[in-house]
Formats: sequence, structure tokens, C-alpha cells
Amino acid sequence: MATSHLKENLDRIKSEGFFEQLEIIRGIERESLRVTKNNKISSQNHPTTLGAALCSDVITTDFAEALIELVTPTFDSRKNLYNYLYSLTEEKFSQMLEDYCTRLDDIQETSDVQDRRPCSGTTESNSDSEPLT
Repeated sequence: MATSHLKENLDRIKSEGFFEQLEIIRGIERESLRVTKNNKISSQNHPTTLGAALCSDVITTDFAEALIELVTPTFDSRKNLYNYLYSLTEEKFSQMLEDYCTRLDDIQETSDVQDRRPCSGTTESNSDSEPLT
């Protein structure tokens, strides 16, 4: 009974052109947990290079300082949404690497530690993926 009622309603709104005019907009919240090189949850403060976590339209720490949440605006195109998220992710993760390298530079280190750190004056991504074209 309920199934036939649902079908009737769907048929009615379809005949009224509802689905031809339907626009779907979507956004993404991408969460990443900051961890140490020993796979422990980071106890470091929010990276300063990312700006204030609770005052940004695109990034927040949600309920935990170590949890980075990237928030996109809404898009009606999956391609544009993906490209925005890709660019935002590349930018923010590069900034976190810069922040990490700056902190290492501020600490007296042994040459062994300096040789193993991921900072070589560049913040280029090692990602094999590219934005959609």
C-alpha cells in the first residue's frame, strides 16, 4: 500500500517537471588527524600557518586540536568541488609542513635528526594525483 502511494507521488512530481529542474549542490568536510612520526595523536597546538582554527570559513579543529577539518563551500559541479578540495588540501598541508619545518629550525638538533627531517626548503607536494580538467 505504502509503496503504491510513494510511486503515485513520484509519478505526479515527475509529470510536473520536478526532476528536470532539480539542482544538487554539495560540499565536503574532510577530516584529518594530525599524528606524530610515532603514530601518536599530536599534542602540538594548531599550526600557526593555518590561521585561527575557529575563525576560518575553510578550516576548523572541530572537537579536538589535533583534528583538522577542511570545509568546502557548496558547488553544483562535482568537478569544481573536487578541484577546490584538491587545491585547499594541497595548500593547507603545505602550510602545515612549513610550520613543522619552522618549529624544527627553532629547536637545537643533532645533525642526525636534521638529515632525516622532511624539510629541504621546499613545500611541494609528493602527490601523484592532479586536479580534474
